[in-house]
Amino acid sequence: MEHIVFLDSGSLKAEIRKPKFAHTWTNFPTTSPDQVAERLGPATIAITNKIPVRADALAKAKSLRLIAVAATGTDIIDLAACR
Repeated sequence: MEHIVFLDSGSLKAEIRKPKFAHTWTNFPTTSPDQVAERLGPATIAITNKIPVRADALAKAKSLRLIAVAATGTDIIDLAACR
């Protein structure tokens, strides 16, 4: 089962539709930079709008398979570390 973590749901006014596949969902209204790694720990899917996801957090997120950016651009994601 997928575990979805939304790092900064409070930064969006739009309602995010939950997927139809089996999952658990954890919503955080905001996340500080020093909380990213801990909060991504159990996640298989991460959603972020404005919270950067850097190499140090990605290295600790062993189950993470997908990062969804609820914004334009991917400059807040360390793409090299994702590869």
